[in-house]
Amino acid sequence: MAVIIEVAIRLQLDRSGPAPEARFWLDSQCEVGLTSERELPLSRRGNHEWHGTLALDEGATPQFLYRLGVLAHEGAFWSLTIRNRTRGYTLLSDGDELGSCKAWLTGVCPIAEVNARAEACGGGTNTISSKAAVPRSHRRIAPYLLLIDR
Repeated sequence: MAVIIEVAIRLQLDRSGPAPEARFWLDSQCEVGLTSERELPLSRRGNHEWHGTLALDEGATPQFLYRLGVLAHEGAFWSLTIRNRTRGYTLLSDGDELGSCKAWLTGVCPIAEVNARAEACGGGTNTISSKAAVPRSHRRIAPYLLLIDR
């Protein structure tokens, strides 16, 4: 069954700096090789918010790899939310302060709800960062890695 996945990226800026940018790539064919990654077109909402949607086959793969690139002033706060819009719940929610003007975040996101424990551990937020909430079959690579370009 195809599900609609929604990606939302937000920046909170408190001073001027480089023009804010956000880009998002995903790969739902993890076994194919490195050529299956594709960029998700994002539409800008206001000055500091980007949204994109895509349809994925829930039965074809249990997860997808993602890569987020953010550019803003050092100290700006970024947030990423990935929702299963078809079923109406959050799959992943993350955010942090930028240590430099450019940052990359990579990770794995389940397509279906991880399990009932995820909801009990905080209402679905930071689901991926909690190993206890992620089934062993979804732990093939590290949950996320933040790389900062200085």
